[in-house]
Amino acid sequence: MRRSARRVVLGLAVVILLLVVLMLALWGWVLSSHETLNNPVVSYVGWPVACSVRGCITTKTWQSHYRTRQAFAKAVEQEAPQPVAALTTLLRQHLVEHAFLRTPVTVREAARYREEILGARDENQVLLASGLTIEEYDQLVILPLLQQEALKQQNSVESSQELYQQLAADRSIVVLPWRLRWDSERAEVVPR
Repeated sequence: MRRSARRVVLGLAVVILLLVVLMLALWGWVLSSHETLNNPVVSYVGWPVACSVRGCITTKTWQSHYRTRQAFAKAVEQEAPQPVAALTTLLRQHLVEHAFLRTPVTVREAARYREEILGARDENQVLLASGLTIEEYDQLVILPLLQQEALKQQNSVESSQELYQQLAADRSIVVLPWRLRWDSERAEVVPR
């Protein structure tokens, strides 16, 4: 019995080790891809692509944000965004979201801003323009915008770029795809 129990444990350990090696190999493949967002495995697992001490941006988040930006660009007849620009926006939002804000902005204020200032009350119109529901739009678009504006006022900075540079100087960010890097002086993702 002892021999068969050892074999079962050893076999299980080998299977687990092989699964870990396979996952690491797939993640390495994702990180080394020329076009990370077009890699076929990014939709199945939320692979980390950029991290700070406050958390990570995953491939799923990046892909979702990129699709939203594409839908919006199409709706307003603008040029389609680049994936790297979408990752830069996500990282900037990450910096803003995790910055200290003396007077926090709420989702309720975001909804009020959308309705009263933007005049966007029709869910179908928001869905068509952004690919997001009204709740997602408030959470993912309006709330970060209001937080950014509150931080600009709190930190006495004139431009968003200046705010991002200030925030980037305070927090380290690591971009994991090997062909990209985070430029903290410019607060943007750039090719290596």
